[in-house]
Amino acid sequence: MRLLRSTNREDVLLAFEIAQGMPDLQPLIEAYQPLGRVSGISSNDGEIIPAQVLALNKIEELSVGTIPVLPEIIWELKHLRKLTIHNMSLKKLPNDITKLQSLEWLRLFNAPLDDLPDSLLHLKKLRKLEIIASVDVFPVKICVLEQLKELTLRRNQITHIPAEIGLLNNLEMLEVSEHPQLTALPPEIGKLTKMIYLDVSENPIFTLPSEVGQFERLTYLSATNTDLQHLPTELKQLKKLEQLDIMNVPISVKEVELLKEQLPNCVIRH
Repeated sequence: MRLLRSTNREDVLLAFEIAQGMPDLQPLIEAYQPLGRVSGISSNDGEIIPAQVLALNKIEELSVGTIPVLPEIIWELKHLRKLTIHNMSLKKLPNDITKLQSLEWLRLFNAPLDDLPDSLLHLKKLRKLEIIASVDVFPVKICVLEQLKELTLRRNQITHIPAEIGLLNNLEMLEVSEHPQLTALPPEIGKLTKMIYLDVSENPIFTLPSEVGQFERLTYLSATNTDLQHLPTELKQLKKLEQLDIMNVPISVKEVELLKEQLPNCVIRH
C-alpha cells in the first residue's frame, strides 16, 4: 500500500504489477483510490501508463507530453482539475475534452494548435488558461469563457488582441507577453474592471490605452522591455497599485518622478 500512496509513477506501476500475482491483494487494489497527481503519462522510455493504473487514482493533476497522440483514457478522468499538454504537435484538441467537467486549469505549452475546439467552451469550472508557444492568432472563442479568472498568453505569434477580450469581465490576472509583433492593446481592455495583475512585458507596444486607468483593483503592472514612450496620465488613478515595472522602457526620468509623487505607495522600477 505504501507504493500505491506514492505520487511517483514507477511506484504505482510496481504496486500494480505485484498485485497481479497476489490474489489476496486484489480487493484492496480495486478499492484503493488515492488522490494524486501524475507528472507525465509516459515513462522516460516512452512506455504508456496502463489504463488500469490511471483508473486506480482519482487523479487531479496530469501532465502529458512528448508522445504521438493523447490517450483516450485522459477524457475519463472525472476528477482531473489541472491538465498540462506540452511538446506535442496536436493541431487540434479532441472534442472529448468537454468530458473533463472538473477541469479548472488548462496549460498548453509548445503544443501548436490551428484552433481551439468549441467543446472547450463547455468547461464551466475552467478558471485558469495558459497558452504558451502554441498559437499564431488570438483564440477569440475563449472570450465567451466568462468564468475565466486568469489568462496567460506567452511566446506565441499573436499580432492582434481583439475587442472581444472585454467580454472576460471576471478576469483578475492577464499576461500577454513575449509576442514580437504585438504593438497595441485594444481600449476594450478597460472593461476588465476586476483586474488585479497585468503583464504586457516583452512586446513592442508603444502605448497603453488610457482605459487602464479604470482598473481600480490593480496591484501589479508590468510593461518591461516594451517600446512605451509615455505612460497614460490615467495611471495616477490606480491608488491600489503596489508595483509598476517599466525597466528598459524609453520613458523619461521626469515622467517617472512625477508618477512617483502621484502614487507614493507604489514601487516603481524603471
